[in-house]
Amino acid sequence: MTQPVMITAIVRRLEEAGYVRLSSPLRFASVDFNFTAALRGSGARAFDLVIVINAATGGHGDTDPENVRNRVETLSRALDITASRLTLTVLLVGASFGSSMKLLAETCRVLHVPAFSPDGDGGIPPSQLEALEDHIRVLLPLKLPNDEREDQTGINEALDRLAAQLPEKTDAVLIHEVVLASLRGDGGVQSALGTRIDDVLGKLDSEKMENGI
Repeated sequence: MTQPVMITAIVRRLEEAGYVRLSSPLRFASVDFNFTAALRGSGARAFDLVIVINAATGGHGDTDPENVRNRVETLSRALDITASRLTLTVLLVGASFGSSMKLLAETCRVLHVPAFSPDGDGGIPPSQLEALEDHIRVLLPLKLPNDEREDQTGINEALDRLAAQLPEKTDAVLIHEVVLASLRGDGGVQSALGTRIDDVLGKLDSEKMENGI
């Protein structure tokens, strides 16, 4: 399989997640930027700007770590100059660039996607879909089980797995309520946050009263 087919598969997966492919070249602060592909999020991810770099065989100098780093740093400065609220993420596909990847990560979020073999239609075989999604998980919406017979059990298991990845001091109740509320959209999340804040402040006020403060 050729590298462009792999890029097509990744772009398609991001589009399925709500991202919109941008025309090339990108233009910020009167400067044009050429990359293998660029996408922007929608809805809750409207401020996500994702740059896809074909680090194995791509054009525009995408196989040259120094060239890529210079262009990404220039793009980052252009976003700053225009007071853009966009959050920049770079997907390095097929090669990691070694130490250069660490330097690039000082400028933006960098995700490495190893080479894989898409099917003949440019899609992602089921056997490799989960592996690909693991590498770009931060860009994808959170999925919870939908089977009505196992809804609560599945959600609790998902929440347990999420909690295990968070710092020990994280408010577990807040995470639980916000994740469940996310199924109802932005309004549900805002309501859950407000309720939790009220609960915590109310508890603090009660403690102060008991202590005569």
